[in-house]
Order: sequence, then C-alpha cells, then structure tokens
Amino acid sequence: MPNFAFAQYLNFTSNNSESFQVGSPSTFTVTTQPTSAYPFNLPPVLVVVDGNYPPPGMVFTDNGDFTATIAGTPNAAGSFPFIIAANSPYPPANQLATQSFYATVALANVTVSLASFCTKRTFVENQPFTVISNVTGPGPGVATGTLTLTQDPPGNTLYSTAAPTLSYTITSLATTGSDTQDNYLLETSYSGNSNFLPGSSPLIGVTVLSSADVVFRTDFEEVPEGCPAE
Repeated sequence: MPNFAFAQYLNFTSNNSESFQVGSPSTFTVTTQPTSAYPFNLPPVLVVVDGNYPPPGMVFTDNGDFTATIAGTPNAAGSFPFIIAANSPYPPANQLATQSFYATVALANVTVSLASFCTKRTFVENQPFTVISNVTGPGPGVATGTLTLTQDPPGNTLYSTAAPTLSYTITSLATTGSDTQDNYLLETSYSGNSNFLPGSSPLIGVTVLSSADVVFRTDFEEVPEGCPAE
C-alpha cells in the first residue's frame, strides 16, 4: 500500500491562478505531472475539494488524462479561490497532491449606442428631436444600471433612465442669447454595475437655428413624429 503521507507521486504543473472576464467564453487547462514514484496505472482523479467552486458560469471537469479544464462563460465578476485535489484513482480516494487556485473575473466592457431616426441635423430651435440609446455587453447578461443623456454645451443632463434602453424626445434645444445658431453635441453615458464597466456612446451633433431669423415654409415635407419639420 503506498504511503500517501510522505510520498510525492505527482505535481501540479499549470499556473495556480487565471484571469477571466464576464461574458467571455474561456477555457483554462489544469495539468499535473506524475513523478517516477507514481504507483498507479490510471491517471489521478482531479476534483475541487473545499466547498468553493469556479466562477459562476464555469465548470470544473476532470479529463481523465492527468489534466482538467475550467471552462464556460463567467457571469459574475470577483475573486474565486478554491482548492484542487489530485486523488488516487482507486478507493479510498487518498489525496496525492493539492493546489490552491485563484480565479479572477474582471468586469466586462460594454457598447453604448446613440442614434436618431430624424434625418435633419440642422433645424429650427425648440422642435422635437428623438434619440434612442442602448447598452449591450458580451454574453447573455443584461447591463443593468443607468443611462444618462447629456447636451454639451452646457453639459447638462437631459434625461436619465434605467438601462439597457433609453428613448427620449428632446424639445429644449434652442439658441442662446442673440445667437442666430448654436451647435450642440448629444451623448449617452452608462453608469456601469457590479459586472459591467461604465461606457459612453459616440456623439451626435446638431445645429439649432434661431426662430427669429428663419422664414418658415408652408409646404415642407412630411416627417416622422418626434422629429423636426424645418
């Protein structure tokens, strides 16, 4: 009977830590190497033994060839320590070696979009201009948090709502003082949450004309609801 208390039958040869990212499919291979004293004709059984587990969304699988895989798509950020044991392939399941493993899951990047179905980007002040914004992250997770629409200048908040979708009709775009026209940039920012990083959309630029300096037509084309007519 092998003396499990003192003999060194195999070693873990893979790193004892790995970094993953929320929403990104990943695989890490745990490897072991038997020593010349290894007494069995079968590979060891590789298992997680301390009651902790790999990150949510990932599974530990013994491959039956001195290796195991930690694979899946992480769905929660954080640090996840656990202990891997290489057990004898025959009962009783004596531990031949152990490794403390540290899995770290980083927050995911997001994509924030900002668009408008209104074709006019130059229009008379105080007319409606509708924008739609979405935030999406990798994998099946939903990017909860807050979407905030801002106007620059002066950098003020026009509207905030719960992610992942914002739809808003702006009616307050106007010239300042005696200006005959002013240019504004619209942007949506995402607050982030426990699994997703903050992010910002590309800018939409609009030019607003003073109503006092515009001669209105009476035959303008039909436009979608929520968009400027002139």
